Amino acid sequence: SFWKITITLVAFLIKVAGNKLMLKLVGNLPKEDHVDQALFSYEFVTALLLRTLQLSIPDEHTAQVVSLISAVGEMSVRQFFFNLYLKDGLKKDKVWSLEEKRAYSKRGLLRVQDSSNDMLVEYLGSIAAGMFIVFLAPTGKFNFATKEVVSTDTVISLMLYQLVPELFIDLYVTFTETFGGLNSLHKAYWSL
Repeated sequence: SFWKITITLVAFLIKVAGNKLMLKLVGNLPKEDHVDQALFSYEFVTALLLRTLQLSIPDEHTAQVVSLISAVGEMSVRQFFFNLYLKDGLKKDKVWSLEEKRAYSKRGLLRVQDSSNDMLVEYLGSIAAGMFIVFLAPTGKFNFATKEVVSTDTVISLMLYQLVPELFIDLYVTFTETFGGLNSLHKAYWSL
């Protein structure tokens, strides 16, 4: 169980660090073509891996603690990078050039895309991971880093334990971003 938890926490670190590196890379691209798809694809694959590992932890209480650590960690990282974005905008004490406005706006759009993708993939990843555990683990062909099979009731309970706090965290971070100046970008993104 120690190694399973360690692997899950390492997967969480890879997911978060890789996402921030990906944001940095796509933020430097001259065009914004396919940025949203690239971010979504990376987020979904890593969320699916992480949620599968979390849902397949045999001890339900340990899985709940790991899920909460992951949710609080993700919220903290999202809030930290949003605060960095705001800080960079507020420390500008002179008139912005057109190029600076465009760069800051692009960075804001990437924040909105990343936050929106984070929300979607957390739900989709948890549901898909739950289906993997319920339907594939009992076949014996997939062990998800453990030899123990997690019961369907436990998987459903853990999914709810992941998704309900995630909903409140997403609401909190979205309200923080919209009231922090990204309201028009959120509206534009979600109206596409």
